[in-house]
Amino acid sequence: MAENSKKRVTAVEVIKTLTRVESDVIFCAIDPTSKCQYSQAKFDSGNFARHFRNQHLELAIINNLCKAETPAKKPKAIPKLPVAINKPTFMEGCMKLVTIHHLPLTCFEWEGLKLIIDPISEALNVKINRKNIKLHLEATANRIKQVLIKEMRGKLISVKLDSASRHHRHILGINVQYELHGAVVIRTLAMMEVKQSQTAKFLKDKILEVLDTYGVTIHQIFSVTTDNGANMIAAIKELKTCLSKQLIDGEEASKICLDDDDDESANNETDMALLENLIMEFRNQLSLVRCAVHTLQLAVGDVIKKNDANIARITKVVKETRKTKYTLYFEHKNASKAPLWCITRWGGRYEMINSIVSQEFFYKEIGQEHKELELFEGDWNYMKHFVAAFKPVYELTKKMQEKHCSLNDFYISWLQATCMVEKEIDNPFHDPLLETLNTRLKLLMENMVFKAAIFLDPRLNFLGSKLFASVDEREAVMNFIINTYNRIVNTACVSSTPSSSTNVQSTPAPDCVNKDVSDELEDYITRMIGGCSANISGTPSFHIQLRQLEVEPRQPHHYDVWNHWLARKRTHPELYAVAMVVLAAPSNQVSVERAFSALALVLSDLRTGLAEKTLEEILLVKLNREIFQKVVASPDDA
Repeated sequence: MAENSKKRVTAVEVIKTLTRVESDVIFCAIDPTSKCQYSQAKFDSGNFARHFRNQHLELAIINNLCKAETPAKKPKAIPKLPVAINKPTFMEGCMKLVTIHHLPLTCFEWEGLKLIIDPISEALNVKINRKNIKLHLEATANRIKQVLIKEMRGKLISVKLDSASRHHRHILGINVQYELHGAVVIRTLAMMEVKQSQTAKFLKDKILEVLDTYGVTIHQIFSVTTDNGANMIAAIKELKTCLSKQLIDGEEASKICLDDDDDESANNETDMALLENLIMEFRNQLSLVRCAVHTLQLAVGDVIKKNDANIARITKVVKETRKTKYTLYFEHKNASKAPLWCITRWGGRYEMINSIVSQEFFYKEIGQEHKELELFEGDWNYMKHFVAAFKPVYELTKKMQEKHCSLNDFYISWLQATCMVEKEIDNPFHDPLLETLNTRLKLLMENMVFKAAIFLDPRLNFLGSKLFASVDEREAVMNFIINTYNRIVNTACVSSTPSSSTNVQSTPAPDCVNKDVSDELEDYITRMIGGCSANISGTPSFHIQLRQLEVEPRQPHHYDVWNHWLARKRTHPELYAVAMVVLAAPSNQVSVERAFSALALVLSDLRTGLAEKTLEEILLVKLNREIFQKVVASPDDA
């Protein structure tokens, strides 16, 4: 009996003593004076315990159903500190969190971040949450667009295009490049999602749609740089045809009409031929520039095929080293695993093979211990020849990925790489690599923008230069430069006062300009013996300065051509204007590729459902960071 009397009473038993049963319904009886009507059809001790704590706390404590709560501690006073911050700075920080640093819009509801942001927002009387940050984002994006509209007004611009997919979402990237205040700037106009088949016509319409939102007409497009994708090239041809048809003036277009019904078929044939001739004449107004880096990779592909047996065998060994059982061996020897190459990574094969060659002793040692990692003498000879031959190409690829590489600078760098390859006379890659480098370069040089950039470069065009083989080729390049200047003048005039447009004589050839015999003789003597043309009355100074480029002294390969023309802004204003357009034309579209790298950070695995409009605005702000710093929206904008 003594043992039973000492038996511990459970909480359930205590709760039962504090209830009463009436007609199979269990009522609360902890306080008979309260007339509490809480009841249960089926006894649940947990719910009764919760009821007692919530409604009868004092009696619950007396019956040991809960512990007496200690009085809440008075919150610790946080000393106030002076902090120098204003609304624009605060908003800039918030915007950078969701654009530059890729945090989700919900980050402003994170407990940890709220501890930091809330005191500041309260002091500044600013409210920030996942909803109104979208309004601030939209306001900032619109401000950036307004700055871009102002920058591009009255300018010839170079466009860069590319497309990519991320999480089954197809994105079209459009960058532009132009001179601003004596420097080349790269701007992102759009990173827009497309949900239709990317045909040439669709891409053309999308490009014009984006340009139109910035007030840019097709006449302002100087060049379009893209990779060798068939759809992109076809889209640019569509743009060229569209521009050509728009440039046919009313007088020329009026010739394409039917005189009478009897000669309808004959007239149709003649008129179509005339239209084609006019279109071909104006197509040079918009030039297609194939991406030099992609062309360089095609040159590599001409020599090293995708299914090359040697590369496949080396890649197999590199993949094998990825297994866990070799990890400690690499760490013990302080060696690094060679990077695996992939087809989309420029220079990937070189990096993989160069990593192995630079650690030759280690890989030979591990190959002796693990036969599956063994590389034979033939493999080592192949890799050493590969590194020696393709090192100049790899370095050229890296140089091309700088912020801006003009066509003339690219040409110098390509020649430097070719020169280094030529030295590897005994290398088995020497002949095929040298051949494809020269062949691919000739294809690139067929572009008139490329030729104009070289013509304006004193390192390449100088007294005695044989870069342009024929007189006709030189005349064609000079004609292109003069036409470019006319476009610059016309574009600037259209943006201000269209009626004040004046053109330079469009054809510099002596026999195509209305000059007397003595003028022709002056030009002939200049071409034969060099020097400067005599400034005969009626001869435009622009023509004279253009001719003088052929007799200027040669400059070294490291000469800064951009600063060369900046220094001639006052003495050669027309050529300066052309140089700022031609030398600002990009040789590649690496900046668009870089934009797609930013896309991968924003449209991450955890944010695949990001709204189309929000995604575009985030990327517009992120990729135009230089402008963002100036126009970041204040809280009052939203």
